[in-house]
Amino acid sequence: MTGFISRFQVWCKIVYRTMILSVSSADFYSDVHRRYSGYGVRYLFSLYLISGIILCTCVFVRLLGAEEELSSANPDVEYILRQIPEVYYDGIRITTKAETPFFLYSKNDQKIVAIDPGNELVDVPSKDLLPIFRSTYVKLPIA
Repeated sequence: MTGFISRFQVWCKIVYRTMILSVSSADFYSDVHRRYSGYGVRYLFSLYLISGIILCTCVFVRLLGAEEELSSANPDVEYILRQIPEVYYDGIRITTKAETPFFLYSKNDQKIVAIDPGNELVDVPSKDLLPIFRSTYVKLPIA
């Protein structure tokens, strides 16, 4: 029974490697043609092409799912971006005409980011851990 399992594992590894190479390596096809010219090259090319298409389809479906997740989060991102005041950068530091410190809020009124070019925020309570954009650096929270 263990012989069957080990042969099955080897077969699975070979199929997986073949699928990856069929998508990522052009040299793979010339190698198949050179080694297996008497074993039904058409059959092997068809098998590798089908497995490559299946693998590419799986990757494409995953990418589409990620795009849908990002587009569903888009209204929240737009809400936050609309709050950002006009910020000026002179190559060294940022400044803004808005009253500082300036906070960006999420849709449920939680503070997300602080913009503080005047370094007026000294101590931020631990419950309000958020990134602070200072005039020359960004202070990231360490939980």
